[in-house]
Amino acid sequence: TWIAETEHEQVGLTMIGIAQHPTLARSAVADLLAIAVKPSYQTKGVGTILLRNAIDVAPSMPSPFPIIEMHLSVAETNARAQRLFSRRGFRMISGEGVYPAGQRALHMVKKL
Repeated sequence: TWIAETEHEQVGLTMIGIAQHPTLARSAVADLLAIAVKPSYQTKGVGTILLRNAIDVAPSMPSPFPIIEMHLSVAETNARAQRLFSRRGFRMISGEGVYPAGQRALHMVKKL
């Protein structure tokens, strides 16, 4: 977990988990479990910095296998986050899920 801070407050975070690749033996993925930015700091570049950091550090995280991709899920209704992820090289993949509140979850992946 990484926290973005100003001099006076915490303004955002990312959380990554590492898992075995779902289809490739002896490979791992970094799963972006959470990325959040305090509403008053959204659209100010904090999310971009947090995501860039996650992408940069993921390949060197402890893992028994090389980390070759980053995976994430994003709400179908969250167009702003989808644009952020697309600009950083993520692409939609098949499969979907549902968040506890009932929102459809789309899956995205980026090669590292």
